[in-house]
Amino acid sequence: MTQVLFSFDTEDYVNIEAEEAVLRLAQTLSDEDIQGCFCVVGEVAAAWRQRNSRAVLDALRAHEVDAHTWRHSWHPNIVEYGEDSDWDGSLARFLREERYAFDLVMDVCDRERIWAFVKPGNSLSAQGIYGYTLLGAPIFGDSFVAANAGRGTWYCNALNLNYDFSLERLQDYGMTPFEERFDEWATWERLVLYAHPCKLVLTEFWDAQNVFHHNPPTWGDWVPSPRRTREEVERFFGLFRELIQRLKQHGGFEFTTYEPVWREYQANIHRQLPQEELLPLLQRAARELTWQTTADGTGFTPAELFAAAVHVLAGRPDPFPAWGVMGPVDDPSAQSDVPAQGALTLAAQDVQRAAATLEPVVYVPAAIQVGRATLGPGDLLRAMTQVLTGAQEIILEQGPQMPKAAERPDLAHHRTSGQWCHPPEWTSEIVDSRLRWQAWTLRPA
Repeated sequence: MTQVLFSFDTEDYVNIEAEEAVLRLAQTLSDEDIQGCFCVVGEVAAAWRQRNSRAVLDALRAHEVDAHTWRHSWHPNIVEYGEDSDWDGSLARFLREERYAFDLVMDVCDRERIWAFVKPGNSLSAQGIYGYTLLGAPIFGDSFVAANAGRGTWYCNALNLNYDFSLERLQDYGMTPFEERFDEWATWERLVLYAHPCKLVLTEFWDAQNVFHHNPPTWGDWVPSPRRTREEVERFFGLFRELIQRLKQHGGFEFTTYEPVWREYQANIHRQLPQEELLPLLQRAARELTWQTTADGTGFTPAELFAAAVHVLAGRPDPFPAWGVMGPVDDPSAQSDVPAQGALTLAAQDVQRAAATLEPVVYVPAAIQVGRATLGPGDLLRAMTQVLTGAQEIILEQGPQMPKAAERPDLAHHRTSGQWCHPPEWTSEIVDSRLRWQAWTLRPA
């Protein structure tokens, strides 16, 4: 059966009217014995505490609470300050601010852990995806990376799912677009239906009114969003209940939240890669730089294969514990002494010495000094493969520094700036490039 998740971007800390939508969504799902996923902005939790929004908090006790950043669109948001050549500095800022948001949401909503995160608008960065996993939230609920009919994709060490279909379409089109897709959805692994609670009772997003391109002069100096008519609100909630009942009647769907999805995937996280299984995978990756799969179906990213080769050449114990390796955070195509024509010859001992300096691999390096030559990460993976086959003289011809997955449209053509609420003068060249460089971390779930 197809697993259905209801995921709600609970983001409006400006309009108190948005609380009605959160409350009614929670109550409707509880009436139908279904748990929803409410992805709560940190400032929303702060507003609930300040307003003493007991009814909302009590209604949410039956549901899962997840993350939706600290301040959502307030500038600079998580992607805007991620446009920084200083990876460590921008990651540190992310962890500092989002740790505060996690603690705020967990305190106000009385939770011990957050299982998933969703991005504000189109705002995501490699720092953000990776950073949320470091904070303990392993699922990226509305990724831009295709999730393959709900099966999911591993990327930046998170399980990436997609927001598949908006519940807000009920407002304009009724049940028809949903009914037309029931049978197709019933063939999927997983389906995420989503909505922004604020848009169920208001006609405009709070951020479009207040932080479009720039912040207001004073925090709290807010412009309220226009309300929907009572008839519109009641129509939506009537259709929402009807949709739930139709999904139940179809027989091809069951309902879940992010936490059970994660528990289902836990065995596929911390994997062991014995040396005897590593070499065939490396040889295939040397021919085509992409994720590889063992005979029993266990997958490994190019970054994990790179780290496993380093692990072996550094003399570390067998097997390699595969988990948590990130791709390059600087341009991996910027430097390589491998000539366009002909080949570069290296001594195996120089390759082994260079590899040993990289253990343990947290980030695949963008450039590595081997003897007197500078190699890109693809070069070094191919050189380490030759060493592990027993070659004493390593012969390298020019090859790719980026995995094949970097050519996927969702990575190759991803652009962040020039859209949504971002300042018009802001550009996202570094952010977008880093997301492509993390093709090193991609594999199907």
